Amino acid sequence: MATMGGEAIKDALAKLSLPDLKRDLEDTIANTRSKQKRHDALKRLW
Repeated sequence: MATMGGEAIKDALAKLSLPDLKRDLEDTIANTRSKQKRHDALKRLW
């Protein structure tokens, strides 16, 4: 069943793990050769 409004936002935030996201973005920055991917990861991390 689809949720709406604040309940949907609350569910989405509950599934988000900021430490994992930060680690993934830092890994992308350190290991990618693509300038665009690095730029996008830095933008999300900032």
